[in-house]
Amino acid sequence: MSCVAVELLPLLPVVPLQEHKLPDRCPRAVHKPGSSEPGFLFLQTSTPSAQNLYGLSHFLLLFWTFLSLRKSFLVISVIPFAMIGGLIALLISGIHLSISAAVGFIVLFGIAVQNGIILVSRINILRREGVAMHDAIIQGSVSRLRPVVMTALMAMLGLIPAALSTSVGSETAKPFAVVIVGGLITATIMILFMLPALYRYFDKPG
Repeated sequence: MSCVAVELLPLLPVVPLQEHKLPDRCPRAVHKPGSSEPGFLFLQTSTPSAQNLYGLSHFLLLFWTFLSLRKSFLVISVIPFAMIGGLIALLISGIHLSISAAVGFIVLFGIAVQNGIILVSRINILRREGVAMHDAIIQGSVSRLRPVVMTALMAMLGLIPAALSTSVGSETAKPFAVVIVGGLITATIMILFMLPALYRYFDKPG
């Protein structure tokens, strides 16, 4: 009976792990407190000035287009109605507010403001041609009905499949599509009906 000699090897020293903290200015994706949905993330950032800069640049572009504070505020007024529609759509579909939905809101605001510019610009042209206030509002609204509706309708039809999707990976695209579809419904109604009615109160120098 033979014996086998076993040689023990010395263990290498263990290198301790060190924990490093991220700087506060870096955005962090963290779980939202009180949210039970797994994987739901939202972006924390310590630079709110970037959001203010976005809103200010948006308003400056409108002022540069119309050269009027009143007309700029009139077009900006469609944004709250678009936001309400997007939030209602998220509530009905049971989707939480996420980064994808936030990006959808940014796109939604751009489309809504664009449609408002299309309508207000046409009424301004008619007013400069000497058309009376009431006639300019009616003619401008009728002539820009098709462009406004088609712009919103094409965006909604293109995003409805993503909004109704339940396949794997739809968690990213679905909030984006739901926000835009819901927001465009309320924004288009406001642009076609309320914006012309409010125009006469904003048609003053300034």
